[in-house]
Amino acid sequence: MAAEKEPIEITCSKCKARFRLWIPADNLSEWEDGAPVSCVRCGAPYLVRKMDGGGVTVEEVAPLEAVPTPPTAPAAGEEPGEVPAPEASTVETVLVVEDDGLSRKMVENTLKDTDLRVILAKNGEEGMRVLRTEGVTLLVVDLHL
Repeated sequence: MAAEKEPIEITCSKCKARFRLWIPADNLSEWEDGAPVSCVRCGAPYLVRKMDGGGVTVEEVAPLEAVPTPPTAPAAGEEPGEVPAPEASTVETVLVVEDDGLSRKMVENTLKDTDLRVILAKNGEEGMRVLRTEGVTLLVVDLHL
């Protein structure tokens, strides 16, 4: 028997996209401190938090101020201002297997600004093909796939 889920409607204040999160009711008690979510279209950050009287609230999160990095001298053969690409062997690869397109897009938006290489698969068959051909560091699979 599938867990009962509560819908949470969100309208992005930046791009006006409307999307719905389905949260298992049992998990809402874990969200008292809030859980970060991102707009499925533009990636704007939000915090979904359980309210004391029941239900949830969605709060827009102000983006963190970018911390400027001090300039460094370019290495031999590099142009000034050019950021060297990480070596392939040092990049961690995450495979996300999720049959719901909206959930896949949310994961993609959430992880897009990390140093991770993210591969998305829409079903187990696609996921297995990726596992056979790619060096995957972490596998995330939809529990109800």
